[in-house]
Amino acid sequence: MKASVKKRVSLIMGIDGQAEGELSLPQGRRISDFLNRKEKGNFIVVTNAKIHRRDGSQEKAEFLAVNKNHIVYLKEIKL
Repeated sequence: MKASVKKRVSLIMGIDGQAEGELSLPQGRRISDFLNRKEKGNFIVVTNAKIHRRDGSQEKAEFLAVNKNHIVYLKEIKL
């Protein structure tokens, strides 16, 4: 099994608002490569997520499956 690296990310989702969480990437893979891969389907997993909804409410989720088609903006958060 290949080693993975956790990256903290912030993403803007079209209709729901914003989420921050951890994205687990294969060692040596860029976030853009990970998002553009076709073989794994349309969803990415974000763990330890905090969701900020447009109405001002917030929610925490240990597991969040995000449809890549609904991501408007994603950036890595440097710790």
